[in-house]
Amino acid sequence: MAAQAQRTIRDLERVQEHIADLKGLRTGRVSLQVAEGVVAGLLAPALAKMGQRYSHLSFDIDIASSNQMVEALRRGDADIGLSFFMPRHDDIVPYASAELNHHAVVAPGHPLATASELSLHTLAKHRLILPHESYGVRQALERAAHRANVVLVPTFKTASLETQKALAINGAGVLVLPPMAVARECQLGDLVSVPISSSELEAARVDLCVYRHRQRSFATEACLSLLANALQTI
Repeated sequence: MAAQAQRTIRDLERVQEHIADLKGLRTGRVSLQVAEGVVAGLLAPALAKMGQRYSHLSFDIDIASSNQMVEALRRGDADIGLSFFMPRHDDIVPYASAELNHHAVVAPGHPLATASELSLHTLAKHRLILPHESYGVRQALERAAHRANVVLVPTFKTASLETQKALAINGAGVLVLPPMAVARECQLGDLVSVPISSSELEAARVDLCVYRHRQRSFATEACLSLLANALQTI
């Protein structure tokens, strides 16, 4: 009953947003579920720019796995999903996509920090810090390891990107992330990113998705447009 009541309230809010759109008030709220790895390099700059352009819009932002996003989009708990390797479904529409290469990310003093390129066989010999199996990035990594006949056993498994980065900065192990997710730490010299052989690990697909059967408000459309443009520049 609580879940149904929450959906009903959200539907009423959407009706109010559409009425405001017709009046040209340009107000509203956008609910986003995103992968933590896209926040610093993509989401935050885009929403900051949007806030300057549309000061009356507000945003709810939750961190979730790609599978959780699919269910949230269907329930109406999220207007937009932004994640790596969003699962393909008939009712989940990719509004825009881009590709990013993943790197091995380590502390400057780590034995792999000076390498020019790394293989999955080399990564398997070191302590790994990886997200849970429900995350698209982890699933892509496991597929690549299977093709290369490599077994990747994480020493640390956590969904928190901040925890992953803190462990790596302290020399606890190796992350596998797009450079965008650790750009600030690499600029500060806290971490180093090393390319992984492109012949072994496919590029990470970043998907901006919506639910096919829901009418989108002005706020959602404006947010989608800005994020799609940002995807083209990463």
